[in-house]
Amino acid sequence: MKKFLLVVSVALGLVWLVGGCGNSSRPMMGLGLELTALERAADGTATATVTLVNPNVGPYNFASATHRIYVQDRLLGTLTIASPTAVAPQQSATQSGPLVLEKGATWPQGAVRYRIESNLKLRLYGDNTQAHKLQGAGTIEVTSK
Repeated sequence: MKKFLLVVSVALGLVWLVGGCGNSSRPMMGLGLELTALERAADGTATATVTLVNPNVGPYNFASATHRIYVQDRLLGTLTIASPTAVAPQQSATQSGPLVLEKGATWPQGAVRYRIESNLKLRLYGDNTQAHKLQGAGTIEVTSK
């Protein structure tokens, strides 16, 4: 009888252990990317704001980022962020800076479709980094000051 209880206990323990490890109710998801502001000042300078959204339970730490912004399927300009950015678990972080316009690019007006392609340098630990590419798309209201 003792052997039977031991075997049943071990079997139930293994089922419980394997069942807990196989839980896929919330799989890992990728980092989200959104263009949240696009504005042009009266002096002609342009500013872009990008939001990085982390739906995961682990943080991200980026050493730098380069965002290429396309509006109506044409390259508008490039936003380069040289300062580090941390994105906490299940939070978002914004990056903002001057947008270097492409030669011949015309400034859009009103609500426009955008696509953003980003090259992010993910800091793993110390000076070790890894390149990470990310894309996002949507619509945005372009403003002028």
